[in-house]
Amino acid sequence: VVIGDTVTAANKGILAPGDGNTTTSNATLTITAAGGLTVAAGSQTQLGITAASGTDAAFAASGLLASAYLAGLGSASDGTAGTAPSAWFNQTTSGQADFIKLSSGTGALVLGTNAGGATAGQGIVSIFSNGLNTGTLAAGQIFNLVDWFGAFSGGFSTGIGVSTGGVHGDFDLPDISTTTFGWDTSAFTSHGVIAVVVVPEPSRALLMLIGLLALGFRRRRIQD
Repeated sequence: VVIGDTVTAANKGILAPGDGNTTTSNATLTITAAGGLTVAAGSQTQLGITAASGTDAAFAASGLLASAYLAGLGSASDGTAGTAPSAWFNQTTSGQADFIKLSSGTGALVLGTNAGGATAGQGIVSIFSNGLNTGTLAAGQIFNLVDWFGAFSGGFSTGIGVSTGGVHGDFDLPDISTTTFGWDTSAFTSHGVIAVVVVPEPSRALLMLIGLLALGFRRRRIQD
């Protein structure tokens, strides 16, 4: 299944499992095509979220980004191996979020980049609030959005660090800047999830920076 034109990116496409209506349940789209799913550069996948599919308290306490946390556990992206809690692999149920499922044996998931076409200024993966209650957000919450078998490829960028909303890499994320939390997108290309993490307070981040600079200066003095 190919969304958009993979050669010239001239013809944009939109893949949207749900209708974005908060009065109805979010939808699951199952794809069984042998060639997997390719979303060409500039085309967009739209996924509404309402509630988390799981929570991992150990992850919340670790202070790590999701990619580093899961890599330390040696977990597999399809949940068939590794030691990650089931929260990372819970299939989203009706009413929680839009969900894309590539059935067993359908091959790779290929995501291009935001090539600056019809979706310029937005992400190629647009995750939007579909009645999301920001007051119920908590560190360690997991939103499972895509499951696939086979390889992940393409030029898609998950962005650097944590985002409180808006364009982040090739994402467009719900605005949660009024909370103390941020979106951790680092495990999307390995597990198809985004997670909620605590955003460090500016003062705490500044102290951490000062500490790192002081440590570097001390080491330089020792070497001199």
